[in-house]
Amino acid sequence: MGLRTAFRFRIPVLKGGTRMESSADRPGAGGIYIGPFIYDEAAGCLRAGGREILLRPKVASLLRVLVGHGGSFVAGEDVYRAVWGATAVTPNAVTNVVGDLRRVLEQEAGLGNCIETIPRRGYRFTGPLRIEQPARAVEAAAGFVGRDAELATLRSAFADAGRGRRRTVFISGEAGGGKTTLVGQFVAPLDGAVIAAGHCPEDGSESYAPVLQLLTEIASGPLALELGMRLRRDAPAWSMHLPGMCSTEERQTVARSLIGDGPGRMLREGVALLEGLARERTVVLVLEDLHRADAPSVELLTALCRGTAATRLLVVGTYRSVDALVHRHPIVAAVAALRRHAAVSQLPIAPFSVGEVGRCIEIEFADATIARRLAEPIAMHCGGNPLFVKTVCEQLRRDGWVRNGDAGLEVAADLDRFVPRLPEDLHALIELQLSALPDDGVRLLEAVSVIGEEATATVIAAALGESPERVVDFGHDLVRHGVYLRLLPGNRGETYAFTHALYQRGVYNRMTPSLRLRLHGRVGTHLEAALAPESGEGSLRIALHFEAAGDRARAATHRERAGILAMQRFDHAQALDSLQRALAHLEAVPPAADHDLRRSRMELALANALTHLHGFTHPLVTEAFARAESHAVAAGAAHERIRALLGASSVPLAAGCPRAAEPLIARLLAAVEDGPLSMRFYAWCR
Repeated sequence: MGLRTAFRFRIPVLKGGTRMESSADRPGAGGIYIGPFIYDEAAGCLRAGGREILLRPKVASLLRVLVGHGGSFVAGEDVYRAVWGATAVTPNAVTNVVGDLRRVLEQEAGLGNCIETIPRRGYRFTGPLRIEQPARAVEAAAGFVGRDAELATLRSAFADAGRGRRRTVFISGEAGGGKTTLVGQFVAPLDGAVIAAGHCPEDGSESYAPVLQLLTEIASGPLALELGMRLRRDAPAWSMHLPGMCSTEERQTVARSLIGDGPGRMLREGVALLEGLARERTVVLVLEDLHRADAPSVELLTALCRGTAATRLLVVGTYRSVDALVHRHPIVAAVAALRRHAAVSQLPIAPFSVGEVGRCIEIEFADATIARRLAEPIAMHCGGNPLFVKTVCEQLRRDGWVRNGDAGLEVAADLDRFVPRLPEDLHALIELQLSALPDDGVRLLEAVSVIGEEATATVIAAALGESPERVVDFGHDLVRHGVYLRLLPGNRGETYAFTHALYQRGVYNRMTPSLRLRLHGRVGTHLEAALAPESGEGSLRIALHFEAAGDRARAATHRERAGILAMQRFDHAQALDSLQRALAHLEAVPPAADHDLRRSRMELALANALTHLHGFTHPLVTEAFARAESHAVAAGAAHERIRALLGASSVPLAAGCPRAAEPLIARLLAAVEDGPLSMRFYAWCR
């Protein structure tokens, strides 16, 4: 349930002359307690145990307005309006109703004189009074993870507000970062405070929309009467926009009074209203999604933050920092200006650490072992974004990577091949954000998304056909504003990376296929010249770019080099994958003079990798040696043929089948006799 509906108060009703269940009868429903009695507003009575004291309507209205102010002074004019409305009565009528209420409280309830008269001004309730908030619909989130420092900041601000020092906390972060969850965790255990929330709508078209929403929340609770009186006295311009808070005649009167006034009146009255409500009790106002707020609401928020009068007010605002920056929303400038005030704090939500991601996974799957296995790869994929972590966990379960087995939950053995899918709502979010960036900024992000996890200004410049200096200028702008990119430390020059991998894939996927082909080709060509691939270093990265560019001939070259390098590093699985891909690329390109020789050498390396992975007698090893010999014969390569036959003849010998080795040995001897002297020596040594 969203915060905007989290703090509604239940009102008891009478139906068909029978008293229905009252909110006061339910545990945790809250209520107004006067000594041992609970005041049932709907029934107009005081109730304690089985005893019930009925009140006349005017007496009940008077009691409601006095206790609604929580023991504070109530002006005689406000009492008059609350009890009689627009009806004209004599001053004696007010005195008589006050006397009737005194008599009920003193004689029937036994509470003594609970009403103080302030001559010529008004009244104050002085009896034993306790107002309890109803149990809130939003509780602490089940399985809430981390955020200890953030919660401490919010609780400190709440304590300051309770001491009469107004505070404002702006919570900023990316979509899905856990802002609303944090606020829910903070407000759930609060006692003795009025809490209301307003949510900024998608279009942001209605002026003061979130403020009107939270005032409507307050109007549904114990402060309804006080709110009505303060609206009439301090903020009549606002009363017109809150249903049920003023009569038709009053609305017409206010409308006439507004003729000739400007927006400054709404601003002044709004500040006075909210400060007044927080004068006698702590009030927590939550404003969600301020990156969509209308400009007047931002101005009102700014004025509240800059106020100096003592008030027990805490304002908590949330917004998406990237959205606000991209769209140049006024909340960005407002927060930047307000941060100079000691009473204003900005609370950026950091991504989850690997440990916190692990805790989320443990809660999701109820299995600590799986959490330890998955925490690091999921943290890498999701950048610590809580929403993305949850999305990926759901995908893992849905796609069978984590499944129920005989001994409980099991993780697929090939989990390293898992690639999370970008949530659909993030596609739309990324598209919206990029549409507001300058073209050069979008082009830079596209180049970085093609280059990969780390992109130097030099490589970006090669991809875009720009100078490195121009790339640095745009890169610094994007890093400074926190839009997608971060600057990596090190001594390799300006090196950039996306804030997390899901953004990188989102930008990459929105590009047209032709643009991706072109950029990958440029990056591959630059790296081919810059990374000395003859050594094999960087070959796999270059091969991936040429594969994405559709250049299979150059991809085959670098896949082959990557396979040989992997063999040198005893990474036989990687060698097998690269060599198989290299052979497939060669099969798909027009024949060249050296292709058979290259195929023979790759098949020999492939046989070596298969031997380490599956054993010398595996059928795939024999097949690889056979293909190596065939290509060596076609290429006229005696050295490669002898090596292939040596390997092929050794397989049946190792399996204890010497007869199967005889034809292979015969071909080997013939090849040795026909070969150079060096090969004869090599063969006999083997």
